[in-house]
Amino acid sequence: MRWISVIGAMAIRQLKRFFRARARALSTIMMPLMWLLLFGIGFSTAFRGVGFRSILGTSYISFLVPGIVCMTMFVSSFMSGISVIWDRQFGFLKEVLVAPAPRTFIILGRVLGDVTTSLIQALLIMVIGIALAHSLYVYGIPVALIYCLLLGMIGAGLGTMLALSINSIEAFQALVSFIILPLNFISNIFYPLNRMPTWFKIPALLNPITYATDALRGLLIHRCVIGLGIDSIVLIVVACVVIVLAAYMFRRTSIE
Repeated sequence: MRWISVIGAMAIRQLKRFFRARARALSTIMMPLMWLLLFGIGFSTAFRGVGFRSILGTSYISFLVPGIVCMTMFVSSFMSGISVIWDRQFGFLKEVLVAPAPRTFIILGRVLGDVTTSLIQALLIMVIGIALAHSLYVYGIPVALIYCLLLGMIGAGLGTMLALSINSIEAFQALVSFIILPLNFISNIFYPLNRMPTWFKIPALLNPITYATDALRGLLIHRCVIGLGIDSIVLIVVACVVIVLAAYMFRRTSIE
């Protein structure tokens, strides 16, 4: 079918582009790996007391691994939006927009390719985390990847919308710091949701990363606070809304 060939072609292009940009792949993996090693090993050593372990229900590094996986997935997929600006500057976006193919399928193909590359990175961090933590439930990985996929769609959609709104790579990179860092820290990546003060918990519950992290903790360490049902509904709804908005903005993109 035509729509399958359009989506497949764009997805394969994004995959090839990613694997050719080795520096980008390395940078998106090294940062979460540093968080995992520095925070995970460091705080696990500092907080070995029985009281701290009873709060988390496990060691801190085991608690941290699902959050770092989600952070890797979101950051990598969000940063993929910068390729839209590159395509605009080098003229490829103009060629794509005048092609006899529905723009919705084009943007879906781009998102699918970007999410796939992010999923590979998240899986790599997950494997490293399992080797470090030793107490994660490996059989939860297949289902955990589905939640990573939903979070990746949200990140890629948001990154694409931001890239379509600006024309400068420098501006995109500057705005990324003001978006990604607050989203990562105003979530349950580094600290348990049920121990947050109310004023902090409210914005955390508005953050999709919180629900993906909660789902992965439920699958990998059996410490789900919100519930897999609610996590699933929120992530599916937010992913659908973000992709629809990204497709709408892409359809209205002018050729200049």
